[in-house]
Amino acid sequence: APSLAPRGPPCGRCAPPRAADPMAAAGSGERKKVVVIGGGVSSKHTVEELVKDKTIEVVMIQACSFVEWPLAMTSVLSNPTLHTKALAPDPAKFQVKGAAYIYGVVAGVDAKAKEIKLADAEAPVKYDALVVATGFRMPLFYPKPGATLAARRQEVAEAGAAIGKAACVGIGGGGVIGLELAGDIRVAYPTKRIVVFCRDTLLSNYPADFLDKVRVELQKRKIEVVEGCKKEPMHEVSLEQRTVSHEGTDYCCDVFIPAFLQGPNTSFLGDSEPSSGKGLLDEAGKVVVNDRLQCPSAPEIFAVGVSTAGGFVGIAKLQDQWTAVARNVKAILSGKPLKPMKESMKNMQRPPYLLVGRGKGGWAMWDISQLPPPLQCCCCCGMGGFPFCPPPCCWPCCGPCACGMCGCPSSGEGPARCMGGLDFFSSSLHFKGVGQDAALAEQAAPAQESMGSKEAWSGANAPQ
Repeated sequence: APSLAPRGPPCGRCAPPRAADPMAAAGSGERKKVVVIGGGVSSKHTVEELVKDKTIEVVMIQACSFVEWPLAMTSVLSNPTLHTKALAPDPAKFQVKGAAYIYGVVAGVDAKAKEIKLADAEAPVKYDALVVATGFRMPLFYPKPGATLAARRQEVAEAGAAIGKAACVGIGGGGVIGLELAGDIRVAYPTKRIVVFCRDTLLSNYPADFLDKVRVELQKRKIEVVEGCKKEPMHEVSLEQRTVSHEGTDYCCDVFIPAFLQGPNTSFLGDSEPSSGKGLLDEAGKVVVNDRLQCPSAPEIFAVGVSTAGGFVGIAKLQDQWTAVARNVKAILSGKPLKPMKESMKNMQRPPYLLVGRGKGGWAMWDISQLPPPLQCCCCCGMGGFPFCPPPCCWPCCGPCACGMCGCPSSGEGPARCMGGLDFFSSSLHFKGVGQDAALAEQAAPAQESMGSKEAWSGANAPQ
């Protein structure tokens, strides 16, 4: 059964102080109850905004009792020994102070009764306002809902081992995630055959000149691209041999990994009966919202990142959403008027950079057109910078040529080296405790080596 109060992991490390019972009836005291369903960046920052209001009781429902940093997962799948650097295993570290946590899988929501049904609990969780910030389905890149830490470690280790043994790796999806995974595998395995299968075209929402440069770099790295594979199913992970056929050619893949978003994790809202006659979800599974990110058919429900507010979903864009939702939740509970979300980066319609492998042997390109105009000017309108960008004083952190060669387009191995470190480091900007096990292991290693040397010296190998 899911935990109903803040707790530590099975290892018994200290848990934060107990909060009010998160299963208590909504509105049972002076404080209104807000429940946030999620576990990723959006839900965490929404909770941080909400707990600032001491008149609100905030409860987070999270499917897994650990946090995994998704931006590093293409690198982790290529090299599973890095997995501990992407994990926060201790709830006492990553939980937001002032919020109560429930670890369990949401099975359904009754919008009329304002109740949430958990898969392994009889009693529902009541709410006065609900925020849905559940992210998207993406097998292997995200843990299965309700997965234990041990099961998740095993899943990633098995996938990484299968990739290592494979002669040919097939990747489903010709978007930024698929190319990032292909590039990371190429950096880790220089001679392995890698084939990227696209249902339509490669990077379909990118301009032709940008795409031409990407194709050249993929050819240099012997990453094959097969476009127009609309008849082939691409949604399932296969760690066993699978054949993909296209236009009379059979591609025998030892491993096949879908690397694209497969719709929002909102199926638990599908059977919910709203207060008005309209459904909560559209045909794509997104929560139907107005300009205040509020569901019109169930005004107590808000959504971050998984709504019809739509467009490119990235952390820079999501910040506007979680800030607006937290503000409007407070407003609706206090009887004040709600305000429309103001988007600060309207011009950003895709990620501001494309990564094809991290570190030495990788390649990346900054898409300066997706940055706000003032920042575009600071980045020399897409050229590498003159005379230095970033300046030498920044090189210890990001390395030289992190924005490309001076006076040249912002692409190359320099940006790839820079992003290789930032994708792990960026987790610390959002969650505490990510990589703590890896750090402890690194600290213990020198001591063990020293102890081993001392034992060898004082034992049979010591001079007589």
